[in-house]
Amino acid sequence: MNQRNTFQRTLAEYDNYRKRTQKEKDALVLFNIIYGSSPISKLFVNVREKLSLCYYCASRNDNQKGVLFVHSGVENENAAKAEEEIMLQLSEIQKGNITEN
Repeated sequence: MNQRNTFQRTLAEYDNYRKRTQKEKDALVLFNIIYGSSPISKLFVNVREKLSLCYYCASRNDNQKGVLFVHSGVENENAAKAEEEIMLQLSEIQKGNITEN
């Protein structure tokens, strides 16, 4: 049996939105679909597929706790670039750069 060392890490980032209104929470659900909870999301398409920076990259919305998480599995050497790209995708949504493709 061959063994090889694997150096991976999981990045997890979150935002607490517990004090948001229902309208803001509804908007967050839509945001989450665009950002990272679907196979056509910015995180999946750009960070995982186009740039191949991680094995998985997704966001998850927890309404009970009022938290939005971003999880990704990356090799150590890609961690900084993956985190940078994750934040860039957030910035792109904030700027309104959302397309159907």
